[in-house]
Amino acid sequence: MEKILYLNTMDVGKLVLNGVEKRYLIHTTPSLKEALIYLIDNPEVSMFVCDMDAENRICRKMIENLKHLNPILPIMLLNPGRSKISETELRQFNNNISIVNTLEQVKENIDNAMMNRRQFNRIIWPLSANFYTEKDIKYVETGLVLSLSAGGAFVKTTHFDIAKENLNRKIILEIKFEDFKFLVESIVLRVNEHSTGEMPAGFAAKFINISTATHSYIKRIVNDKILSSLMKVLNLLEEESVGN
Repeated sequence: MEKILYLNTMDVGKLVLNGVEKRYLIHTTPSLKEALIYLIDNPEVSMFVCDMDAENRICRKMIENLKHLNPILPIMLLNPGRSKISETELRQFNNNISIVNTLEQVKENIDNAMMNRRQFNRIIWPLSANFYTEKDIKYVETGLVLSLSAGGAFVKTTHFDIAKENLNRKIILEIKFEDFKFLVESIVLRVNEHSTGEMPAGFAAKFINISTATHSYIKRIVNDKILSSLMKVLNLLEEESVGN
């Protein structure tokens, strides 16, 4: 069953979401901090629903940081006439926003949303990497790991011989952190030889035959990094609230 996460700050969506609860598993949290922690632990959430506050301070920070957790997560903001902020303004921070005002719009958005299942959290995180094939371990190409999850990575590079020749086939990725490195077998899923918009030149790879220990370790360090970044934002918000 698809999961919907509801950040309930004003009870706006309680009655509204009752109309779809038989078809979806709805998890409700009372605070932004709990919502973000739940998203980290449950990256397969299909939609994020939130009551809009009058100042929209939390909304702007929230949607900007949700993009780091899941760039394709649909976000629905419930706004029954409270706020004058527009979708266009909010989409400067995240393109997956929709603002709804009525029960009919809520049901339509949920029914029409492209429900995705993102299995792993992902963090934008520059790391250096080498890649090669088992057939020729001496021929090594290099790049930067811009996006990393326990399921795979995107490698920015200007060297495409290995990736192009092994599209949909196995290569070896050697990913380097500050004080250690690890090797992982990967399948090249997509090759972008030229930058297009926000997507740099490089290739996407899916990890295969990864050991349980390595999988757990990557997941833990990625989640720790995400949580650390998000908690800094939340602490700033709390400090601003106290100052006001």
